[in-house]
Amino acid sequence: MKFLQKNAYNIFLFIILLLNVVPWLAPIFLHFGWHDPAKIVYRIYSFFCHQIAWRSLHVYDHQCAWCTRDTAIWGAFLLVALLVKFRKTKGLKWYWIIPFIIPIALDGGIQTIATVLGYESEEPFYTSTNFVRATTGAIFGIGLGMTLLPTLKNDMEYEEA
Repeated sequence: MKFLQKNAYNIFLFIILLLNVVPWLAPIFLHFGWHDPAKIVYRIYSFFCHQIAWRSLHVYDHQCAWCTRDTAIWGAFLLVALLVKFRKTKGLKWYWIIPFIIPIALDGGIQTIATVLGYESEEPFYTSTNFVRATTGAIFGIGLGMTLLPTLKNDMEYEEA
């Protein structure tokens, strides 16, 4: 039990690291012909992401198990988690998440409206690019991380009496 208490944040970091690495394994598995492990990864991540090919990054001409936006969100979240671990970082107040949400809400919201209205196939009035998805996702991931992680780390720190 003391091991878990002393290493809770490190265990959390490991889980976030796995969450970030595993989606990249699916296209690598496919490249080497390991279809069953790739299917498992795609299936697991399908609960968290739409996995639309043109909105995803590709390795060896196979799409990752996450879209570009999710890759950027969780990648930025991992970077903030590492920053919080190795530097004394003060968290943001809860309301500071709002400016970090606005770009992703606008990009995702307008893109969703364009898709729902059927403008995706011909001349859409808005098409988000992977660069915009990555940028807005990273901004959101940083804001989410800076809001949650410093407090989470402090709560997880083990103090011997």
